[in-house]
Amino acid sequence: MSVFIAAADESTDQQQRQKLVYGGFAASLDTWTNHFCPAWDERVLAGPPRLRALHVSEVRNERWRRKNGLTERDAMSRLDEAARIIRSTGGLVPVTIELPLAGFQGLAGRRFNAFPERKQLHRAEFAPDHYCFLGFALFQLDIIKKLYPEAQKVDFWVERNAAVTRNLEAFVVRLGPFLSELGHDELAPLVGEYQQVTKERIPAQAADYLCWHKRNRDAGTLDAGGQSRYAAIVRRGRNRPGWHHVIQEKTLQKLAVAWDRAVGS
Repeated sequence: MSVFIAAADESTDQQQRQKLVYGGFAASLDTWTNHFCPAWDERVLAGPPRLRALHVSEVRNERWRRKNGLTERDAMSRLDEAARIIRSTGGLVPVTIELPLAGFQGLAGRRFNAFPERKQLHRAEFAPDHYCFLGFALFQLDIIKKLYPEAQKVDFWVERNAAVTRNLEAFVVRLGPFLSELGHDELAPLVGEYQQVTKERIPAQAADYLCWHKRNRDAGTLDAGGQSRYAAIVRRGRNRPGWHHVIQEKTLQKLAVAWDRAVGS
């Protein structure tokens, strides 16, 4: 069975909270296991000093670097090496979803059953991340279906983030009916399993790397090195398909209606 893994993370400006950037990379299990992850471990994490994980905001923080014995020069070198690995690995599919948070206000307060497999109803509140995940899953599955006909299953990995990622399993369980409501019956058989993962999982680190650079590029806060890294990791070509989509309020309402129909709300 040809299995793909789509790893996702989110990035938002905690001060302004104007928009949420959500996304990450998908690739075959073989690409992650035998190519990307070994290269990332050897060339980005191994050091010395060895890092448990690469998170962009951490390695750019001077206090964090002092605590972990990392110089600024070494930190930037590792960020540059991460971009080279992403750029040189064929078969990676980058997808980013952008949600202006002002458009979410009209849907704030909506609730859903977070554990549909249980008899007891457990209501949880929709978060912007939930809609972004639905968009991310839709576009990743669509690209993989078109470009990799050998794919039989796509598993979704999301870095653990309290209640948001815990409740995402409910969305994966219902992803097939949701896709059908959007007119994409052909994608439903590809839906695989869902895992919350720690930041030590390398595909999750790559997702964080992509989202951080995307958000800061849009904010105009990337320095020359950051701009070069961003261009390298998203540049499209024969071996680098990709997609970026902004979920405007009209699209958000469409996703919400499809979701309600899928679960019989």
